[in-house]
Amino acid sequence: MILAVSTHSNNIQIAVKSSKNIYLNSLNAKVSQSKKILHMIDATLKDAGVSKKDISSLYINSGPGMFTSLRVGIACINAISFVLKIPIYQFTTFDLYAVSALQKNIKFPFGVGIDAKMSETYFTIFESPEDIFNQKRKNELIQNTELLTKLEQDELISRLLGDFLHNNCFQFSNKKTIFKEDFDLKDLLEFKIQNVKETKIAKPYYLRNQVTS
Repeated sequence: MILAVSTHSNNIQIAVKSSKNIYLNSLNAKVSQSKKILHMIDATLKDAGVSKKDISSLYINSGPGMFTSLRVGIACINAISFVLKIPIYQFTTFDLYAVSALQKNIKFPFGVGIDAKMSETYFTIFESPEDIFNQKRKNELIQNTELLTKLEQDELISRLLGDFLHNNCFQFSNKKTIFKEDFDLKDLLEFKIQNVKETKIAKPYYLRNQVTS
């Protein structure tokens, strides 16, 4: 059985994959995230009719994202792994959005933009399914103005996933429209995960040295 956790933003998602089904709980939490995550994990396991002892592997979103939220989720997964002696597999926020796009039949290539605060965005482009979980894929931290220019000039990108856009779509001067798409942790567990290496201790994935809270 798989327990997956994503806390890169205030939108906390917990998912459990049993032999029969996938169970998902989500909550928008800005405070007391550590307590809420533990309650959500227990509630999701209860929904699935299993206990922590039934967990065989752990999946955690390592970022990029909000500094404090990431650390809370990762600390929780590391504690469970240590107590139960089970492996951890890390994925990025970019991969999470990309898998959801694939499940929605969104065509490649598409971009993923994650709000990095300070008028900046964590950004990457997925040109094909092979880019998902590919550690060699280029991920970058860029200014929002630079990203808008990049999106307007790149005729190949017709979708932008992530929380960079606060509205549902963005209209450019050349009449091109970029649509916002959301993620669903359930999509990740329905996807055939490949090339994700086991780790003993999960660590946050940052693209900047400064703290983004």
